[in-house]
Amino acid sequence: MKTQIIHLDPQDDYFSARDKLSWVKAPRVLLVWPSRGTVLNRRLDLVLVQRACRRRGIQPGLVTFDPDVTSNAAELNIPVFHSLQEAPEAQWAQPAADADGKEDGILHSRRADSSRPASLRRDSQSPTKSARWGWFGVTLIALIVLLFALIPSAEIRLPLDTTPHQIEVSLPLTVDNSNPDAQTLPARTEHVVVSGRDVVPVSGMVETPAEHARGEVLFTNRTAASVFLPAGTGIRPASTSELRFETTEPVTLAAGPGTTALVPVLASMPGSEGNLPAETLTAIEGNVAFSLDAVNPDPLTGGTNQLRPGVSALDLEFARDVALETLMSTAREALLSRLAPDEQLLFNGLSLSNVLVEEYDHEVGMPTDYLGITVEAEFEAVIISQNNLDEIIRQQVESALGPDDALAVIEDVQWQDGDSTAESIQLDVSYRTRSAVHTVELRTALRGRTKAAAQAYLMRQFNLASAPDIRLFPTWLPRLPFLDARIRIEWSGGTP
Repeated sequence: MKTQIIHLDPQDDYFSARDKLSWVKAPRVLLVWPSRGTVLNRRLDLVLVQRACRRRGIQPGLVTFDPDVTSNAAELNIPVFHSLQEAPEAQWAQPAADADGKEDGILHSRRADSSRPASLRRDSQSPTKSARWGWFGVTLIALIVLLFALIPSAEIRLPLDTTPHQIEVSLPLTVDNSNPDAQTLPARTEHVVVSGRDVVPVSGMVETPAEHARGEVLFTNRTAASVFLPAGTGIRPASTSELRFETTEPVTLAAGPGTTALVPVLASMPGSEGNLPAETLTAIEGNVAFSLDAVNPDPLTGGTNQLRPGVSALDLEFARDVALETLMSTAREALLSRLAPDEQLLFNGLSLSNVLVEEYDHEVGMPTDYLGITVEAEFEAVIISQNNLDEIIRQQVESALGPDDALAVIEDVQWQDGDSTAESIQLDVSYRTRSAVHTVELRTALRGRTKAAAQAYLMRQFNLASAPDIRLFPTWLPRLPFLDARIRIEWSGGTP
């Protein structure tokens, strides 16, 4: 028969337990008590839980070491198991009769009694003096027996060795699904948009103009009149309009065709591009072009370039990577502030979704010492519940246990980031096991034994290297309690 498992938390009460029961679909449910804290340890709590299960047609079972809960469950005929592995094979007890039915029977008998004649009722309600003393003695003896049964208690601590194990766990992810499969890890996605500006030093080198080219141009008068040539008159190569030279001093050419003057010129812009061969500068700017001819008889020289830091294509990529890395940290902090207490970002679950803005303050080839970038980007994160992850890991580890083993502790969980994908995650889980302790049968076997006999029995049963620690309360008691619920059994690892 199918059984559903619910793990109780240390802070749970009846109301939170009832809410968890409302999600149960199986005909049986196992309530697993936490290893620490006191949860639902009153008899009234179990009565209310039992009634809530009965209304839903569910048979409850308990997995707990709490003696109070065990005792109350025994009175209510609720089965108690020592571990999850024991539950499927153990015999479940039939549900106890409804307490309301008992109360109805009492009321019915009282109504029947009230219909009898008053004289008969008085006779039946008037016991003799000896009867009263008899009932007093029986009550006193029962009270003494009850005190001797309930007051004594024993605590047994078994020094059980633990064995290390490691397994690989593969957990399929179910993202943004309102009805995830029980064997998958539910997850949800969250988006965040962040922006920022970064400045990085450049690594490239570019050539920039340094010195101006210079030389001399021979001007020839084509008119009968004298021609004045002012300083700053422009002259260009006939083949291009990008290079320009200017005369550096004024000159007046004498009247008559064929008169000449050799005038110094300087390139308007620095750089080696101004170094031109002879007979290149021939186009005169301005009105004097109608009166004069020009030509540089010798090459124009002296123009130089220099290397200085500038933007390269690699600098753009580097600036982009730095800016996105900074924005990813900002996005992570923003997403972490939105998470619930039990949620966490999936390992490697934060990714770049879209770059909305990407602007640089310099282009490739431009001289500068630093490159600035402004970026606005959208990031997407996959978020999981740590409680869900712990529960699924525990279930997979427990399914790998042997028939005589019990889970001692899950020591470490490591993500296999190289093998994890958007559809599943791979984990390396390290845990320790111990010998299974069937506490229900063990308490029955130990009750009423002397301390020495109980120690000898436990050493044979679990092949212990040292005697277990048994503490009796009161300490003068010669034997362990006769009531199973008053015997508490714990274990301690013989190895770390």
